[in-house]
Amino acid sequence: MLTINNFANFMTTAVFFLLGAAVFITYLRRRHTKMNERALLFVVLAFLSMGISLALPVGESFTAWKTLTGVTAAVCFYMGLVPASGRPHLKQQSAALDESEAKFRSLFESAPTGIIMVDHHGRITKVNQQAAEMFAYQASALEGQKLEQLLPQRLRDIHRQHRQHYFVTPQARKMGVGLDLVGRRQNNTELPIEVGLSYIKSDEELMAIAFITDISERKMGEQRLRERENKLALSLQAAGAGVWTWDIITDEIIWDEALEKIYGLEPSAFDGFYESWAKLIHPADFDDAEQAILDALAGVTPFDTEFRVIWPDGTIRYLSGQGVILRDEEQQPVQMIGVNVDITERKKTEAEIRRLNTDLERRVRERTAHLMAVNKELEAFSYSVSHDLRAPLRAVDGFSLALLEDYDDLLDEMGRDFLWRIRKESQRMGQLIDDLIDLSRYSRTEIKVQMVNLSTIVHTIAAELKENEPERKAEFIIQNDLMASVDESLIRAALQNLLSNAWKFTAKKPATLIEFGRQEQENGAAVFFVRDNGAGFDMAYANKLFGAFQRLHTTAEFEGTGIGLATVQRIIHRHGGSVWAESELGQGATFYFTLGHRNIKRTRGI
Repeated sequence: MLTINNFANFMTTAVFFLLGAAVFITYLRRRHTKMNERALLFVVLAFLSMGISLALPVGESFTAWKTLTGVTAAVCFYMGLVPASGRPHLKQQSAALDESEAKFRSLFESAPTGIIMVDHHGRITKVNQQAAEMFAYQASALEGQKLEQLLPQRLRDIHRQHRQHYFVTPQARKMGVGLDLVGRRQNNTELPIEVGLSYIKSDEELMAIAFITDISERKMGEQRLRERENKLALSLQAAGAGVWTWDIITDEIIWDEALEKIYGLEPSAFDGFYESWAKLIHPADFDDAEQAILDALAGVTPFDTEFRVIWPDGTIRYLSGQGVILRDEEQQPVQMIGVNVDITERKKTEAEIRRLNTDLERRVRERTAHLMAVNKELEAFSYSVSHDLRAPLRAVDGFSLALLEDYDDLLDEMGRDFLWRIRKESQRMGQLIDDLIDLSRYSRTEIKVQMVNLSTIVHTIAAELKENEPERKAEFIIQNDLMASVDESLIRAALQNLLSNAWKFTAKKPATLIEFGRQEQENGAAVFFVRDNGAGFDMAYANKLFGAFQRLHTTAEFEGTGIGLATVQRIIHRHGGSVWAESELGQGATFYFTLGHRNIKRTRGI
């Protein structure tokens, strides 16, 4: 029988077990986060039935326990703790829940950005593969770790403070607006990132979600863009260029400060209208400048023109203008971008060059006329020398010979010696006149270039030299088939002088050795040479070698007029070549020459 005492005991015990049930439920929810409401209801009823059975007398408690146990079983059956074959809609809900969770996991792992979920302690609870690869970790190695592990050491403390603040007032937002965010890979290298924040709030706890993007390539692209912009700015500054943009739709023109300076305006003085620009153009140049713009808009020609502008103070400046047209999908012009450069100084320079060229042309004409007159005088002199001077020399030589032949018995030894000297010097004078005439002729003769076998010419000259002095022991080493594009008569004269020179200066050697050949310079030019084993010369006097009437040996040692090498140099120069020599006193000499290359690299020579 239920008495007041039994009722009090019952209530006390029931409350106690209900409190115990609450504690136990809290424990279960922490241990089993997926525990649903059906299981919780079962736990409550179980605790309640146990409490009642203990609180009531034995007979009554058993009856009450059976009753509550039956109620508990019925409720559990309905809620699904017993087989739920009779409730198909609950199965469908469970299947839908499983499918939703599978979709979430698939989206989580396949997301193109890194995703990290963090609890309020800052520990990573979930991380997708994209985030793990971004920071060079295995996903399993990151779960359970502090989020600050993915940050450089210098940023961890401040980030910890921001994280704690976020859990106080969570909201979906972008992280670190206006800041450059960086993460840390496992190998301690840093990477620039962008982070979007969101959160999930459940009965259990609050979870923060970070959506992370690696922006390394974008940062590198921005850096390259900045470098290009800086280079462009420096180029424009170095060129003195000003930039303009014309919005063809609104007819608005934007100038930079450099362009306003080019037009002689104060900063921000240009109002941005086409008509205002037109007023600054020199009236005589406006039509051409505008036509250039119209042609560019029509696609006839690129915009590239020159015109004059008038500054507010009346100064006239020359400008060049270049631009490109931007068109819409229908190929209609919508914008024009270009530059202007002040070319006033260039125009002045061009005008000065034209003036100088005109003056130079005038001087060239005058000089040419003067040279033609001098050449005529030289030809007249050559004619006079070859005819008027030769006659007296022939007379001197002839009369001297007549005295020697007809009055030999009347002359003593000294008289005969004087007459022989007169003959010798008159003949030498005749030879000198001939050489001078040849030198003058070689300087004026028109060059007729053709392919010539130089080796053949050298063979011919060598044969003539040996024929004139058959008693000499001489050897010529001639490289065969050396070809060159030259004037044959002029190059024959040059080779004749070089070989005769070598023949002369080897006369005192027991055996003469003369060589003709070709070798290659470092720049690829062909260099011809004539080498002998003759007397040689001191290189200290090499600068006199090719001068007219310059001799390094006395006529007593070796005869000659001093004109031969000057003739060689003039002929080689007329072929666009160079000539020089190398020698050592008593060890012979080598004369080098090129044909068609003026700048031959060498260590010594002329």
